[in-house]
Amino acid sequence: MWTLSMRLGSPSAQLVPGRSRHEPLRTWASLTAVGRFAETVDISEFSVEL
Repeated sequence: MWTLSMRLGSPSAQLVPGRSRHEPLRTWASLTAVGRFAETVDISEFSVEL
């Protein structure tokens, strides 16, 4: 399972889940699906942290 989180500000900033305040945390079965979602919300670049 994959989720989408963002660092706001510096690279050492805390991870913030990419979700609406009114919806539960969204998960995807594959990283490809996360990438497709990112394209639909105009995220042009992202990296993976394991």
